[in-house]
Amino acid sequence: MYHYRAYATNTAGTSYGDQVSFHTLKDDQAITFGALSPKAYGDTPFDLTATASSGLSVTYASSDTGVARISGSTLTITGAGTTTITASQAGNSAYNPCADVQRGLVINKAELTVTAEDKTRLYQEDNPLFTLKYSGWCLTEGVDDLSTLPTASTQASMMSAPGDYDIVPSGGTADNYTFSYVNGSLTITEILQKPQAILANKPSGLTRVMDYNVNVGGICVLYYRYKVDEGAWSDETSVANPIDF
Repeated sequence: MYHYRAYATNTAGTSYGDQVSFHTLKDDQAITFGALSPKAYGDTPFDLTATASSGLSVTYASSDTGVARISGSTLTITGAGTTTITASQAGNSAYNPCADVQRGLVINKAELTVTAEDKTRLYQEDNPLFTLKYSGWCLTEGVDDLSTLPTASTQASMMSAPGDYDIVPSGGTADNYTFSYVNGSLTITEILQKPQAILANKPSGLTRVMDYNVNVGGICVLYYRYKVDEGAWSDETSVANPIDF
């Protein structure tokens, strides 16, 4: 607010008029705030760059703090989804408040890769427990942050022929992740030939064959002993080295 008083001076002296008060008009201002590019969950915080034509600082607000929080002009992503960012300038003694400017911000889900680990079993055995490994976690998150854990399955049954079968992961859900699945492989191996078949040319006096399985490095190896009549048992022999009578 300003004040003034008019006066006149001549040889008789000075005469003052009444004091008058008045206000100067404030200037208008406007905010420039460009469109916001989509981001992804897990992206690093970034600065908002709206400006006011007055040069005064701009303040910001997020309509959904579950998607983005703002401190000063720095925006931190807190989840996947959509939020509206509002830029404001309240004005001062020289400038009128700005009209708010709003910009939409889309935060896409991060991609989580789920890979089924390879497994091996013998023909006519039950399928092993299938296991999964993950890559692409954001922050310090893990499986406890998923809504539904992925599972793995195969078309191979106990009686499926020896060979390779896909282990297929699927079924995961999460608020902040999409899922990319990588199949694993289940290898079904043949059962080793029984020693009775290997000893096809056994002598007439062969009375007994004893066999047993030993697990060596995940592969079942068959060993056997034999004896003729009531003699002593032979040394144990692997089916990889059969004795031909």
